[in-house]
Amino acid sequence: MPNESFCMKTTTAIVLAALALGLMQTACTSRDKDSEAPIKKPAAQVHTYTMRGIVVALPTTDAETAAKRRPLRIHHEPVHPFHNREGKDVGMGEMTMEFPYLKKGVSLEGVKVGSKIEFTMRVDYSSDEHFLIESVKILPDDIALKLKNSTAKPGTPKPSDATPTPSAAPTEEPKPSAGS
Repeated sequence: MPNESFCMKTTTAIVLAALALGLMQTACTSRDKDSEAPIKKPAAQVHTYTMRGIVVALPTTDAETAAKRRPLRIHHEPVHPFHNREGKDVGMGEMTMEFPYLKKGVSLEGVKVGSKIEFTMRVDYSSDEHFLIESVKILPDDIALKLKNSTAKPGTPKPSDATPTPSAAPTEEPKPSAGS
């Protein structure tokens, strides 16, 4: 009869090896509790925003080279909430942005430089078309937009104005105390 200590060590080694293999298999094929399908990475976050602004420049429509084409340029109101690549709400301040991508079928008929518009922007950081305009609606001229920088004039903005850089959400102004 084999040594009892030898059998105990062998049994312990086999049990530990089986547990290790089981843990490795579980780690390599994580599965949803309620499904036999492997867990997938979360899909890229896609957000859609309805925004308003003034058209600063219309896109070129002729057959110029890509380097000379000009995108649609809009000076828009602040956007709150606005989510960054990580999905965090960082807000976006008023700015002039260039929109090189319009969804197929979106018409700019009747839109001119200086037009006030409402537009829908789809943000998908996993796409080559990060900022995609999905719809455009011309607003009446007498609509008041929430633009502090009313100096946005048609033409070419400063490079810093043309780059979408989300800003922090605005802080609330202090409210007067009851005794004021």
